[in-house]
Amino acid sequence: MNHDEIHINSINELLKHLNLVENQKHEHFHIISFSDRNLKIPKRLNIKSENYFEITFSRKGNTEVLIDGELFHSRKNQIGFLSPKQSIRIDNSKGLGDKEGYILFFTVDFLRNFRTVFNLIQHFPFFNIHFSPIYFIENEKSELFLELMKKMYDKFNHSSENNFEIIKSYLNILLLEAKDLIKKNGNTQLSRAEEITFQFENLLKEKDKRRLVRDYADTLNISSIYLSECVKSTTGKSAKQVITEYKIWEAKSLLTFSEKTVDEIALITGFDDRSNFINFFKKNTNFSPTKYRKNTNLPT
Repeated sequence: MNHDEIHINSINELLKHLNLVENQKHEHFHIISFSDRNLKIPKRLNIKSENYFEITFSRKGNTEVLIDGELFHSRKNQIGFLSPKQSIRIDNSKGLGDKEGYILFFTVDFLRNFRTVFNLIQHFPFFNIHFSPIYFIENEKSELFLELMKKMYDKFNHSSENNFEIIKSYLNILLLEAKDLIKKNGNTQLSRAEEITFQFENLLKEKDKRRLVRDYADTLNISSIYLSECVKSTTGKSAKQVITEYKIWEAKSLLTFSEKTVDEIALITGFDDRSNFINFFKKNTNFSPTKYRKNTNLPT
């Protein structure tokens, strides 16, 4: 397999790449069990999601995974989250072996409660853009996540319109349980720099849009220099670049999925002046907001 990163634009395209397209049953959802001996997944993967989310639950097994260049070890009782625009590289040359767990893929279109990618990430902070947290789970909670995944897998393999509605409910429960678990326990895997970056990204998703790095630093009770150092070490980007990415992502989502005017979107994304927003958007996308809205029908 070519080790160059492959950009995947849909679940259908992903399944083709995984040699699983004949198993596709829904345009916006798919789930795989590690115990399925009929899997023909390539031993090495290097892909980047353009519009789907990924959740992996592992009960046992040991696989090294690179997410956006950061090394994670997939071991017992842990759950991981991958968002659109993140890349994952796996070398599983020894096969799945005795691994136990599930991996599911879904787009924002599968969950009716969320109209945009940005809106879903805003609601579930473990889907932050720049790194994919890996969370260890206590045995009791592990059984809960395992049962939810198993139920989704069973319903998926006896697919019907009614069963997909049930899967949506199970997926919502899983996301809410994960949010509750992480809120209570935090992420013990994060370094201090990663924790600050995580908090910084959560602030970027709030409705009150600040303008400058120092505004976020003041809220976190740290200096602008320290915030910038943490963000740079975690994401490889400056804090200002990350602010820009979030503003552009939200603007694209609103232009694609809402009927809000350019003036309204400018205010939502932190611009008091329409012309400043238009210049900012055009500088970072090479399109005016109006032209982008006219030309795109794709999820952003």
